[in-house]
Amino acid sequence: MRNITRLIIDTDIGDDIDDAYALALCLKSPETEVLGVTTVYRNCEQRAKIARAVLNRHGRYDIGVYPGEDYPEAEPIRYFEYESKMEDGRPVISHYDERMMGKGYGGGEPADRFLLRTLREDAGEVSVLAIGPLTNLAKALKEDPLGFRCM
Repeated sequence: MRNITRLIIDTDIGDDIDDAYALALCLKSPETEVLGVTTVYRNCEQRAKIARAVLNRHGRYDIGVYPGEDYPEAEPIRYFEYESKMEDGRPVISHYDERMMGKGYGGGEPADRFLLRTLREDAGEVSVLAIGPLTNLAKALKEDPLGFRCM
């Protein structure tokens, strides 16, 4: 019998290919069950649309995407000279395209709430694969130190 790892993927997808590749690999692996994707850092709405596009491309409309924290707790956002900025000052993520659809988000639930809810419901059964800055995890931990379990 095969063990299945149940995952939440917390990602800063969209600046380069590594996070998209990791997400695709987890989706194709028979040893993993992706429960949701949370996005973090600099422009989480655009990152969520990128993650949604990857999920849609794999036919995984059942997996929710939850935008999280744009701004780090201790450091300013880094900007690159080639990036354009939105009116609110957040950067436009380099691999974002306006044609990416935002459908299939997790019902408007923010990343930290999704993390806490899922980890509470399935305590000890869910792992978080954090492949971006840890701001969403830090926010969830501050909000509920006893209810948050990092595997």
